[in-house]
Amino acid sequence: YVYKRQLFDGTSFLNVQPGEEFLFTGIDIDKNGSVWLTSWHEGVYRYDPEKTLHFGSKDNIKIFYDYGVFRPLLLDKYGTAWFSAHGTGLLRFKNGIMRQFTMEDGLAGSNIQDIRQGKNEILWIATWDGGLSSFDGEAFTNYTVDDGLPTNQVRQVHVDDEGIVWIGTSEGMCRFDGKELSLIHI
Repeated sequence: YVYKRQLFDGTSFLNVQPGEEFLFTGIDIDKNGSVWLTSWHEGVYRYDPEKTLHFGSKDNIKIFYDYGVFRPLLLDKYGTAWFSAHGTGLLRFKNGIMRQFTMEDGLAGSNIQDIRQGKNEILWIATWDGGLSSFDGEAFTNYTVDDGLPTNQVRQVHVDDEGIVWIGTSEGMCRFDGKELSLIHI
């Protein structure tokens, strides 16, 4: 987390001018070196020395006005920003256009907990209310208790170098090799 209005650029701290309750909840750097930040109550920022872009309630975008908690954050290798706000589904900022994906689009749940991308460019989306989704850029595939998850409350997801998807749920850890979903007993 970046806390209390300061962001370290590698040389010095940058003082950001946030509201009273300000906490960065996610940070990533895009292929151009811009720093992206998600925040608690203040929207999403893209910072570079030339210009800071801020999406927030001031933009009169319903998503940013109604929901204040933004996390998680993933920047893919093409420079697309993926993030979420509490209960809004998946948000994509690509080529200057914001797009929202919801359960109506096939997403497993609306409360996104984590977003990761594997080598094959598939996005893996952990949801607290619907299980796990994968997204190939066109369609969602969902995995739930019916597919072997111990619960649909998925908190974390990680894709290792071999393409194995590791899934952290509220009731244990699972492993998905692309064919079989198995519960790991620790």
